[in-house]
Amino acid sequence: MMEAAVEAGIKNENLKIALEPETASIFCRLLPVEKMIEGGGMTSFKPGSVYMVLDAGGGTIDITVHEVLSDGKLKELHKASGGAWGGTQVDEAYRQF
Repeated sequence: MMEAAVEAGIKNENLKIALEPETASIFCRLLPVEKMIEGGGMTSFKPGSVYMVLDAGGGTIDITVHEVLSDGKLKELHKASGGAWGGTQVDEAYRQF
């Protein structure tokens, strides 16, 4: 993937490659999901929050669990993992049934 990006003209120093469940977790950490008591607005996960991201795709399901640390960084509690249990596998099991 890195070679293809470089061939496409993306400079190596501007390129980061990460696993999809991990990048989804980082994105979800910044989503406004908890209501604030004052002001009626929204805020992202607070330090100490633990959350799980489940990526249920066509071929696979991937899961990762992170905790938000006091400095705003994330601690990986469960390494990104999964298996071939996605929607296409469910479709095939249904057809066989």
